[in-house]
Order: sequence, then structure tokens, then C-alpha cells
Amino acid sequence: MKLSAIRADLDKELQGAWVPYAGDIVLKIARWNNERCQEAYRKLLEQRKVLLDAKELTDEQRIDVQKEAASQTILLDWKGVEDDDGQPIPYSSGTALEWFRDKELWRLWNFVFVQSLEEENFRKEQVRDAEKNSVTS
Repeated sequence: MKLSAIRADLDKELQGAWVPYAGDIVLKIARWNNERCQEAYRKLLEQRKVLLDAKELTDEQRIDVQKEAASQTILLDWKGVEDDDGQPIPYSSGTALEWFRDKELWRLWNFVFVQSLEEENFRKEQVRDAEKNSVTS
């Protein structure tokens, strides 16, 4: 395998890649632990410690901080999401955080987290095209 086949698309890592989810839903997901995510997590962690007057947070509290950081820096947009009346639900980081915290939507949080770690989502497009061509030939 050529080294170029594993090169990351650094713009996609920060700006997100469109990833199919369920039905017609497509999510724009950035790479986990990118620079924006790290900075947001650090700030939110410190804010939460001050708010709770705690030196350290519990595992549950840390996961909630991760969800908050991810709602701001990892899940960046969506398409095809509708309410029960069939009306489009516009993207917002606040709605994303609500859904990440909703125990009945745990699969959404899990999907976003896993896909944000999937390096294939953040490779350069020409690499994916080259791989497809080599598989079909």
C-alpha cells in the first residue's frame, strides 16, 4: 500500500465529513479529539469543576462533558432529520447535546462517537476513489 493511501484530509478532520446514519439521515462528523474538540473539552471540564466545586469529576460527569464538547465540535450538521409531523429539524449544537443526553437516543451518541474515530471518514477523496478502482479492476 502506498503511503498516500493513508493520508488524512485535515480539512475534513476539522470541518467534518458527511456520514450516512439511518434512513435518509446524514450526519456531518468531525474527527474525535481534533484541536477544537480538545480545547472545548478542556474549557468545559474546568468550567464544570468550578460549577460543582470539585477537584475531579466522576466518570459520568466526564462523559457528559465529552458529550457537550462533541455537540459543539464533532457533530457539525445533519440532513434528513424530521420531527414526528415530518417537518425538518434544523441543526443546532444545543439540539445535538439534548439528543446525546437522551438515554433513548444512546445509539446516536454511540454512532457519532464511533464514526468520529473511523479514519476512513477522514481520508482524502482521491484515495477512496483509487481504492474503489483497485477493488473493481
